[in-house]
Amino acid sequence: MNDTSNKAGFSWGRTVLVISLALNLLFAGLFIGARFSDGDKKRSSPQMRAFSLGPYGRALSPEDRRVLGDVLRDQKDLFQSNRKVMLDLASEVVGILRENPFDPSKIAAPFEAQRQLIGQSQLAGQTVLIEHLGNMSDADRLAFADRLEDVLEKGLRKKNP
Repeated sequence: MNDTSNKAGFSWGRTVLVISLALNLLFAGLFIGARFSDGDKKRSSPQMRAFSLGPYGRALSPEDRRVLGDVLRDQKDLFQSNRKVMLDLASEVVGILRENPFDPSKIAAPFEAQRQLIGQSQLAGQTVLIEHLGNMSDADRLAFADRLEDVLEKGLRKKNP
């Protein structure tokens, strides 16, 4: 008799691995793409994109965006070292993708390292933003909430025309 349970288990494991790979490539692509795309310079500074402020950065007033950009620029050492490591890790992934035979499990380590670096940048950006929001007047904070709501609604309209 042939035992097909191993084949089914391997197929399930492969599916999970492929999904994990796709998600990690998506996040790595978002991080690297945000860093190197020209984008709309008015929407957010490179620091805002690098520190993962996303729609929150776009919802800031021009003055608030400038202030946070200045604060984040002071943390450029973290950003620059993370950027170099992210590029090195992406190059490592390229090498793994070109290996023959290809072993998808080898990609897990560089993806995990990239995820941790992205998390560090995001935490730094969120920490600065939280402090800034805490120092806002009620009127400024409510205006920020209105702009954030607009940014989020515009994003939803683009995805669901």
